[in-house]
Amino acid sequence: MNTKIDTPGAASRDMDRHLFSGVKGEVVLITLGLYIGIVLYYSRRPLWSLTGLGVLTFTAFCLAFSLKYVNPTSLGALHITRERAGLYLVVGLLLILPGWFFDSLCSYLSGRDWLPLGIASSPSLILSILVVATSEEVFFRGYLLGRLKSLDGNRWVRIALVCALFMFYKVLVHSWEGWSFAIYVRFFAFGAFKMLFETFWVDWTGSVVTPIVIHIGWDLIMFQEYIGLPYWAF
Repeated sequence: MNTKIDTPGAASRDMDRHLFSGVKGEVVLITLGLYIGIVLYYSRRPLWSLTGLGVLTFTAFCLAFSLKYVNPTSLGALHITRERAGLYLVVGLLLILPGWFFDSLCSYLSGRDWLPLGIASSPSLILSILVVATSEEVFFRGYLLGRLKSLDGNRWVRIALVCALFMFYKVLVHSWEGWSFAIYVRFFAFGAFKMLFETFWVDWTGSVVTPIVIHIGWDLIMFQEYIGLPYWAF
C-alpha cells in the first residue's frame, strides 16, 4: 500500500504557486482597469468619459481593498516609508535640473526647440501636477513594483515590465495630443532612460520619494506655459 506523506516543503510550494497566481491575477486586473479607464476617460466623448471615470473609481477601490485586506503593511507595499526620506528628497531635488538638461537635449536632437527653464505658476496647475504625478508614481513604482517584487522573481524582469507598462500608460495619456514621430522618438529616448533609472532606484532603496520629487519637478518645468489646467487634469 502506497502512503502519501505531505512534507512542509511540498505544502510551502503549493502555497507559493497559489500566491503567485493570486498576485498575478490581481496585478493584471487592476492594471487593465487603469488602462481601460484612461482610454475611455480621454476619449473626448461625454458618455465614454463618464464611463471611464467610473472604471477608474472602481479600480481605485479594488486597489485600496487589496492593500488593506490582502497586504496589511500597505504603505510598505507602496514603497512609502519614512526611513531616509530626507535623503531621498534631497536626491530627487538634485536630479531635477540634470533631467531637464537631458530632456532638452533629446528635444533639440529630435528637431524641436530647447526646453525653456522655468516653472508653472498657475495654482490649479501646480495642484494638478502634485496629485497626478504622485498618483502615477505611487501606482507604478509603488504598488505595481511592490506586488511584482513580492513574487521573488528576477529583478531586471520586473523593472523592465514596470517600465514598459508605465511607458504604455504615458502613450495612452498623451497620444490624444497628436504627437509627431519626432516627439515619440524623444519621448522613448528620454523616457526609457528616466524610467529605468527611477524604477531601479525604488527597487533598490525601497522608497518612492525620489521619483515623486523628480516627477513633480519635471512636470512643473514641462507644463510651465499652461495658464490653467491642461486636458489631462480633467
